[in-house]
Parts: sequence; C-alpha cells; structure tokens
Amino acid sequence: MSIYKILRINIFTIFNYKKQILLFVLLGFVFISCYKTNKLKKTEIEFEVSHFDFGEIPYGEGVSKSINFRNIGKYPLQIEKIKSSCGCTVLRFEQKKIEPNHFGEFEVFYDANTIGRFKKSIYVYYNGLDSPFKITIGGEVEYLSLLK
Repeated sequence: MSIYKILRINIFTIFNYKKQILLFVLLGFVFISCYKTNKLKKTEIEFEVSHFDFGEIPYGEGVSKSINFRNIGKYPLQIEKIKSSCGCTVLRFEQKKIEPNHFGEFEVFYDANTIGRFKKSIYVYYNGLDSPFKITIGGEVEYLSLLK
C-alpha cells in the first residue's frame, strides 16, 4: 500500500469523524473555561472546638455560640463560605482575609423548634488543604417546657 493511499484513508477517516472531533474540542474548551483557579495560597486553620454541645434547650428558644479560629499557616486565610446541614441552623460571619497568627470567628444560631436530641453539621470552606472543615453542634430540646 502506498503512502498516498494511507494518507488518503487517514484524511477521509478524520473527515468522517469531524463532528465527534469538533464536539470533543468544544467540550474541552468549555471545561477549561469553567475551571476555577484559586490564586490564594493554601494555609492552615485551627478551631477552638470541632464539636459543641448546647446541653438542654427550652423548646422555641434560640441559642447561639461563637466559634473562634486562628490562621496557623504562613499565608492569609480566606473563609469562602460556611454551610449548615439544616435550615434550623443560621450562620453569621464576615468574609474577610485573616492574616497569619490572627484570629477570626463566626456565630452559630440554632432555632430549637424540634423536640428531642439533635446533631447538626457545619462545613467551613477556606483556602486550605483540609477544606472543608466539619464542626458539629448538638444538644437536646426539652419537651417539658411545653407543659408549663
């Protein structure tokens, strides 16, 4: 088989698959353009607690706790977001950079509208290798407060 026939066969094969090749190239560009590069350098975070128990809470009352943390890394810490596993837990925090060896905090509010024991998870997303960091809160909502 001559080189001409081999090249002709390969060119025709490529033209037969040009739709698939074009789709593959376009998908590659979409993935590359959607790829989010994080320009923040990775740092480390240290939390005051990884679990907090509110103890017994009267039904219908809200409780709160400040969660403190420290940037123990070499680079500025950026809290990207904090998410809760439940709508009964509300979080408040300022989205700012924490310099190395500085402290930060966020507030956790729990709305005690369900009777019984509870355990909820909070996920802290930040520019670190261990992101997200999981913090759990728990306690027990008393049903006796309903009888009063």
